[in-house]
Parts: sequence; structure tokens; C-alpha cells
Amino acid sequence: MRNGWDTAPDPQTASIGFTRAGERGDAWAQYNLGHLLLDGNGVPMDHAAAFTWYRRAADQGHARAMNLVGRCHEQGWGTSRDSCEAEQWYRRSAEGGYFRGQYNYATLLLARGELAAARHWLGQAKENATPLVADRIASLFSHA
Repeated sequence: MRNGWDTAPDPQTASIGFTRAGERGDAWAQYNLGHLLLDGNGVPMDHAAAFTWYRRAADQGHARAMNLVGRCHEQGWGTSRDSCEAEQWYRRSAEGGYFRGQYNYATLLLARGELAAARHWLGQAKENATPLVADRIASLFSHA
């Protein structure tokens, strides 16, 4: 219902289903509920709750959620701003195979001048990236 497949999009109803499934431990539901809460889509915006749901999914090994936990730490969304925590979560997401985690981790490495490691993760990200991210990766390769 969130995306409106075969029906009109209804993020509020989707949030009810995601909450139920998330409370039962479904990592995808936890991740999706985190998105609704982060954006205030169908539910009141609540960055702290979004972070909690992302973290629950990440603790189960959900690589996309790990990336969002990193982003929350990087931006201070629902948790303290902590660049060390952000980097650790981006690395875990990257190692889990998620291209956005690989990209985000590589950009941190690149900023620190760790060019060989940055190239490695950019290459990994480019293999699975969407066209938009693949374009960003191509532009970063000139700096790595």
C-alpha cells in the first residue's frame, strides 16, 4: 500500500502494517517504517523513531538499514552526530554489499586521502549502482 501497487498509495495504512511486522522482527518492515518516519510520510515525522527502526533492522544485518543508521549519525537525525559511528555503519553496509553504503564509505575514505581503499569501494558500488549513482561514482574516480 505504500507504493500503491494495484491501489492508491496509502502510506498511513502501510505504516500500520510495517509497525506490526516490524514488532515481530521483520527487518524490511523496520527499514520501510524508518523511511516513513524519517520523511513524515503518512505518519508524523519522528527522526528518533526512524533511527530506532533503522537500527533494529541494521542489527539484523539489513545492509540498507546499516547505511541509513550511518546517515542518521552523519546528519544527527534522531541520534547524536557522530562521524566515527557513521563511518562504521557505512563500512558495515558496504561490506554487506549495498551500493549506497559502498559509495558513502568510499567518499569518506576519499576525503581522508585513502585512495586505494576508496577506489576499491567505488568499484564495488559502480557494479550495482543505479544510473544516477553510477554517474557520481564515475566523477569520483577522477579524484581517486
